[in-house]
Amino acid sequence: MQRNGIPFARGATGVNGPQFVVSRVRITMDTALIGEGLRIARLSLWRKLRGWKRYPGDIPQICDGILNDCWNGRYYQASAGHFCQFYTRDFGIASPFLEKEKSVATLRYALERFSKRGRVTTSITPSGRCFDFPVFAPDSLAFLFRALSVAKDKQLLNEYRGFLQEQIDKWCRIVLDDDGFVRRNIHFSSMRDHSIRSSSCYDNSMALLLKEAARSCGFRTGITLTASKFIKEFWADDHFKDERDTDTSLSGDANVVPFWLGIIDNKKMARLALHCLDDAGMTLPVPLAYSPSKAASPKMIKAEMLVPNWEGDTRWMQLGLMYAAVAKKNDKQLFEKAKQAITNNIRKNQNILEVFTKEGKPYTSLFYHADEGMLWGAALSKSLF
Repeated sequence: MQRNGIPFARGATGVNGPQFVVSRVRITMDTALIGEGLRIARLSLWRKLRGWKRYPGDIPQICDGILNDCWNGRYYQASAGHFCQFYTRDFGIASPFLEKEKSVATLRYALERFSKRGRVTTSITPSGRCFDFPVFAPDSLAFLFRALSVAKDKQLLNEYRGFLQEQIDKWCRIVLDDDGFVRRNIHFSSMRDHSIRSSSCYDNSMALLLKEAARSCGFRTGITLTASKFIKEFWADDHFKDERDTDTSLSGDANVVPFWLGIIDNKKMARLALHCLDDAGMTLPVPLAYSPSKAASPKMIKAEMLVPNWEGDTRWMQLGLMYAAVAKKNDKQLFEKAKQAITNNIRKNQNILEVFTKEGKPYTSLFYHADEGMLWGAALSKSLF
């Protein structure tokens, strides 16, 4: 069906909650978010009062402890803290570095629930309810297929082949414009899930990821975007711009994720982008910030009021570890600098925390405290250090 001339699929955005309008598309806020928000706020308050768990040992031992705590017997949680949900994005990021048997079990858990719900979502609550935060995210299906391509479990792929192909076809109708790029002026969720961006570099990189990961699993996509078209549209002399219709906007995810995923494999471009981030002051005291300053951030959803500047010039360990991985491959000097900052941070906290202020302190607001024991942190750290 169409609304305002734009393809809209009820199953892709949810219909079980109060509605609000973002841009030209009507999106729904899932009522599951209310319960999850209250639970996270309660656990954040506990962390404020009592602090976070401190794992004994060196960094590999800390990582092992976190990965053990993130496995709950059914699936890999996004964290050993308050994000005890299944997060499709977080699992997809960590998947190449996790135990295969547990990864396959996690994928089976997720696919059982997604197929019953009729769509792939960003998250599944601890009670098994599928929901999107804050709205439909193109990277959910892309990272799910990344995990499936890593697991290479033919039985699982064959069992859910019909559902997965249906999700790819629906994804293309919702996400892509006639020119093969992600639609403009539609709010999609993403790694930077509080931001409201128009055909972002990150979302377009997810089209390339889905195209490759689905193909490797034996699926067709119809995605026509190529790496060369992507570069032509987003490369701005020494970095990838954040959105299609902006000239020089700089963001951490745009200049790390395409190289980290291997979507763009160009050493010269990678070095230029890494140095651009470093020169902008986004890599210290720990990498990496989404924006060089709070003022340079894009428009954010209203929930940002509860966590001011949560995805502005704060430092995210998730991005920082990706940045370090790209630097390790392309610029040894920047890698050593990033490695030192990250290892010092992990040793100081004896844990892998989620997000920090630009001064390097664990992020906190009235209703929130940075999460602990991050699945992606432990997985990426094991691969790097």
